[in-house]
Amino acid sequence: MEADRRRAASIEESLRDLAPDAAGRVYWMKAERALSSLEGPYDIVFADPPFSMENWDGLMERASESAALAGGGTLVIERPKRLELGERYGGLVRQQDRNYGDASISIYTEVGRG
Repeated sequence: MEADRRRAASIEESLRDLAPDAAGRVYWMKAERALSSLEGPYDIVFADPPFSMENWDGLMERASESAALAGGGTLVIERPKRLELGERYGGLVRQQDRNYGDASISIYTEVGRG
């Protein structure tokens, strides 16, 4: 999911270059909209919402209710390092966090609706 058209095209080109046989797809839309409109299920979803977004917990709740992610699938979401996300949102359970400068990556696995 990428809201910027040029970045989405660049990501899609990189995906084709790095893994020409991969069944991946890049969607040009905001994460909030994508989570309610994607026809999954996908084994892995990468999301990089704007750091200025205010309702991160709401986004994560929508992610936990979305049909975009397959059971046992992985959600990788980039967030500001200063922002703490919950350990669990519905069936999404946080597995780990990785810090990179002012940004962090949180990795969640879909373990079932809770």
